[in-house]
Amino acid sequence: MRGKVVISGLQRQVALSGTEMKTAEKKLRLQYRVLRIVSGTVMLSGLLYQATGTLVSFFGRPTVVDVLIESTQTLRFPGISVCVTNWIKKDKLCQRYPKFCNLTDDKIPELRSVLDQDGNLGEIALDATDVIQTTIEDPTLYYYKFILEDKQIVQSFSRLPKYMCYTLNWKGNQEMSAYHEYPPLFGRMFITWKISRLVSLDRYVADVGFHHVDSLDAGAKHTVILEPNGNYEYSIEQKGSVALPAPYDTNCADYKLLGTHRFYPAYMTQTGNHLRHHSGLPEQREWNTLQRSTTVLAVIGGYLGFWLGLSMYSGVTKILFRIQAIIAKRTKDPLNKARSVTTTTHYIRRLSTYFTPGVALAAVNLSLDPEREPWLASSIKQL
Repeated sequence: MRGKVVISGLQRQVALSGTEMKTAEKKLRLQYRVLRIVSGTVMLSGLLYQATGTLVSFFGRPTVVDVLIESTQTLRFPGISVCVTNWIKKDKLCQRYPKFCNLTDDKIPELRSVLDQDGNLGEIALDATDVIQTTIEDPTLYYYKFILEDKQIVQSFSRLPKYMCYTLNWKGNQEMSAYHEYPPLFGRMFITWKISRLVSLDRYVADVGFHHVDSLDAGAKHTVILEPNGNYEYSIEQKGSVALPAPYDTNCADYKLLGTHRFYPAYMTQTGNHLRHHSGLPEQREWNTLQRSTTVLAVIGGYLGFWLGLSMYSGVTKILFRIQAIIAKRTKDPLNKARSVTTTTHYIRRLSTYFTPGVALAAVNLSLDPEREPWLASSIKQL
């Protein structure tokens, strides 16, 4: 009968749909496995690359250092010492040596002899505020910040008989405690000779030396010579060197192999002995040995990075599982429809003796479900 032919054709179609479903599931599983292997390999490769770089750097440079590129870092203002000529104050000289109260040119040789032989000459020197006035200015503020320093300038040492020296040390100034490491600050120093108050014996000259605030440069000769009616501007650069503990690995050159200087009895040292890591050219850097706490934090950071990589791998795996579930759900929908068709054909086979072939064919084409079609269910019950 035609009904039987239609029913057997539907059975073959359902069987074919089940085979295709199994094939699709196998392909999906294979694709998922490949995707999981590829993603896991990529993540593991990145983790090994990072860990390998860290280990190579650690074992390649046994001494860990922190390299700072030159920039506007904090700069501690130095101490400044000024040595001036013509430092004798008339009032003090007259008080200690009355015979020089009315000083004339013929008494100058005798005064020089006294200066060479007598001691405690600081008692006849000019006061610090009579020679030096200095200010600290901050042009970056919206208001004019001005600090007048007149208390921390003291008479420090001398190079007799010609020079008496005064030193500016800002450490005793409470206002400077908040500004001594602020780069935009400008310091201005005024050196004056008040001719009416002093004894003129030499040409008016001053020399200046910059040094640390906790020390003096009394044993060094100043290389900066200043003359009256001049305006001098200096930029101060702070440098420091740290001896690396053994075992160490620096980029230093063997100066003895370079030989001595052509004109001076000294070794060649201007060899551009600087790090060439970033730009390939000699770069000015500051080297500071890292503390142990910093190294510990670096190890902890690497440990956290390892577990972060594992958590990312776990997250990607969950996402892949979710995608697989969605695809599987969509793939099973045609199979469910095929099963409903199988149920319909089963009932149609039993009803084929009571209906004409045309009715059976119409039922198959409409994919009638006895559970959804009341008239078909009632007919089945009559059987």
